[in-house]
Amino acid sequence: MIGAFLIAKGLTEQGIAVVEPFFDADEWPLIQDAFGVRQRLLRFKAASIGHDQPSLDRDIRRDETCWLENTEPDLEFLRAKFLDLRKDLNQRLFLGLTDEEMHFSVYPPGAFYRRHTDRFQSDHRRVVSMAVYLHSEWDDAWGGQLRTYFGSTQDFFPHPNRAVFFMSEEVEHEVMPTSHERHSLSGWFRKN
Repeated sequence: MIGAFLIAKGLTEQGIAVVEPFFDADEWPLIQDAFGVRQRLLRFKAASIGHDQPSLDRDIRRDETCWLENTEPDLEFLRAKFLDLRKDLNQRLFLGLTDEEMHFSVYPPGAFYRRHTDRFQSDHRRVVSMAVYLHSEWDDAWGGQLRTYFGSTQDFFPHPNRAVFFMSEEVEHEVMPTSHERHSLSGWFRKN
C-alpha cells in the first residue's frame, strides 16, 4: 500500500505526512455521499471539548461533528480501508494500533478550532491523527487551513481529497478561521 509507505515515511521523518489523493476514484463519490446523507439528516451537532466531562466552548471550537459508528453499512469500504492502513502502519512503525475512531466535521463560515493536541490528559489511546478534506473545491483565500506547530509552523490548506496525518500527542495544531463551509473526515488510530 503506497499510501501507508508515504504516511510512515512522513511520520518518521517529519512527524507529519500528506497524501493526495487519499481516496481512490471509486471511493471518492462514496465518501462524499456518506457525508451528504448525514448532513441532510441533520446528524451534525456542535462539537465539544474534553473527554471525561465534555463541554461546549465556542471560544475554542465552532465546528459541528457527526461521529461514525462501525455498524453503518454505507461506511463498510471506509472501515476496510482504515483496517488495511492500520495493519500496514503497525508493520512499518510498530505502533501497536488496535482500532480507530472517526467523525465527519463541518466548519461553517467563521468557524475555527484553537491550538491543541489530540491526546486527552486522562486517555492516552490516540496515537496517529488524520484529517481528510471532502469538499469538491477549495480556494486558499477562504482560509480554513490546518496549522501545525512541530519544529516550525506549517499550513495545510483543505484541498479536496488531501489527507494530513500526524502524531496525536506530539503535534500541536489548530484550524484557522474559514470564510467558506469546510468538510472533513477526522480520525485517530488508537492503541489500548
